[in-house]
Order: sequence, then structure tokens, then C-alpha cells
Amino acid sequence: MPEYSEEVLLEDFHRGNHKAFEEIYNMFFSRLYAFALSLINSEPEAEEIVLDVMVIVLKKHKDFKTVKNIRAFLYISTRNACFSYLRAKKRRKIKTVELDSTLQADGSLEIRLLEGELLTVIYTAIKTLPDKCKTIMEMLYLEELDVNAISEKLNISVQTVYSQKSRAISILKDALAKNIPVLFSLLII
Repeated sequence: MPEYSEEVLLEDFHRGNHKAFEEIYNMFFSRLYAFALSLINSEPEAEEIVLDVMVIVLKKHKDFKTVKNIRAFLYISTRNACFSYLRAKKRRKIKTVELDSTLQADGSLEIRLLEGELLTVIYTAIKTLPDKCKTIMEMLYLEELDVNAISEKLNISVQTVYSQKSRAISILKDALAKNIPVLFSLLII
């Protein structure tokens, strides 16, 4: 599916176009899920909360003026739904006092939001690496294999592993530098 420009995406979304909603869903679901999961630590509940918030956005499709407004609404609604879930859980006498105090203390909510966004940017950037670089980075950082194990597994020299890692890091630095404004814009929300 071709990428939407923000203007076209917003116009199509206002018209109730399901492909536009699908694009918004794909853009934000995994980020919101990670955010909700970091707040409530329950996979099924985090998924349900994000799905409910997505349904609300679909119903309010004509109310948004920019994609940034949609993103802000999604995060705020997800956060509020998570807090409502935690309050309901607390009323059922399940201990959430520590989580509530942690989330309300010293900006940890913003830090978790930024961590989720940064991880999304990094994983997205890794997916765009050339195949050898991508494979080696995934093995190093996701599978946590050492250079010798990767060398043996891929039947390549240790120097090639180091070379591909270095190339990947260089590419990732450039990709991440382009996304720094996105991460800083989250501080404004």
C-alpha cells in the first residue's frame, strides 16, 4: 500500500475511508500497545484498551484537524483508560499503589513514552538495514549472541561480523538522527 501524505491521510480519514483508518491503526497500534503495557503490565488488558481507543478514534474520525491531533488523542486516551483500569483494579482490592505512585512521580510516564517511541524508531530502522547488517544486528541485540557465535552460525569471518555491525551502526545513526525531532515533539504532548 502506498504511503499517505498527512493531508491525504487526514482527508480520507475524515471521509471514513477504511484504508486511511487502517493506515492510522498500523501507524500507532504497536506504539500504543507498548505504552499501555508499560503502564498496566497486562498484555490482554493493554491490547483491549488500545483496541477500544482505536474504535473511539474511528467514531470521531471527523473531529481531528491533524495527524498530530490524532496521535495526541490516542496517547491521552490510552493513558486515561489505563489509569481507569488501574483504579478499577484497585477498587477490587488488588494492589496498584506502587504503580500509581511510580507513574505519578518524577516524570516516569514521559520517560516510558519516550522509551517506547525510541524502541519503535530503532526497530523500524533495523528493518530497513541491508540483509546482512539486519541479520547481524538482530543476532547481536535481539538474540544476544556474541560475535564468535554469529560468525559460526552464518559461516562468515569474525571480521565480517564486525564490519557489518559497524556499517549497520552507521546507517542506524543516520536514521535515528532524522527521527530526533519526532521524539522531541512527544515532550510537547
